[in-house]
Amino acid sequence: MSTDIHPEMHPEIAARRIPLEGSWNFRDLGGYETIDGRSIKWRKVFRADGLDALTPDDHVTIVVELGVRVIYDLQREGEVDQPVPLYQRADAPRRVHLPIGGQLSTNNGFHEKVLAGEIDRIDPSWMTEMYANFSRTHAGDYGVMLRGLAEADDLPAVFHCAAGKDRTGIGAALLLAVLGVPDDTIVADYHLTEQARLPRIKEMGDRLAEQGVDINNLRGYFGAAPECMRDTLASLRSEFDSIERFLAEEAGVDSTTITRLRSLLLE
Repeated sequence: MSTDIHPEMHPEIAARRIPLEGSWNFRDLGGYETIDGRSIKWRKVFRADGLDALTPDDHVTIVVELGVRVIYDLQREGEVDQPVPLYQRADAPRRVHLPIGGQLSTNNGFHEKVLAGEIDRIDPSWMTEMYANFSRTHAGDYGVMLRGLAEADDLPAVFHCAAGKDRTGIGAALLLAVLGVPDDTIVADYHLTEQARLPRIKEMGDRLAEQGVDINNLRGYFGAAPECMRDTLASLRSEFDSIERFLAEEAGVDSTTITRLRSLLLE
């Protein structure tokens, strides 16, 4: 597998990505097939990156056209300094704030050090360790989100973080897994973030090149290497036997909730 994070745009992006002016990575999770032959309904659950730069036209798309009712914000306190315009609307979706931390989201100087060339290598294995921290330390937050997605009156919904890759990626993986989507599809959905953010990655790559740093040596940080998600799922299953058991024991998501999720989101 190539480590180049400048591939051609994946055709599936066109089918899933909601075109917005202020978001690179707002995607529909619909259409994925499950192991038992069903598929996820379109226009029910979306995953996204930061929503603080949305334009008025984007607001219309999200609130009016998509009919989003609830937004699960996985960013930590202070991650976005200014008020988010979307929430100033009278018809704004309800915001559920579930701050999920970790070195990437709580160390304010980390990103700056990377861009300055002070950190010139981050392997995918480092990200896998970070994902283990997200999933176990914040299982309760993910449980709140999954229980919310099991409520018909709270759909359609979107969950997001800053880039829509790490914290959001874990949330999407847990949801897809309990819906019965196979691992290969979960991993492919995670990798689509790398495709969706190609313009941003190119911008960062050009900036890093000025510091003498090859962005491909930072693939774990800027990219969405498939092995990161595949190894994370394997780690959870190794410890808990199944994703369902992990969610039941650590996140408070019982079999009744999973049944409701499948009933609401699958066809």
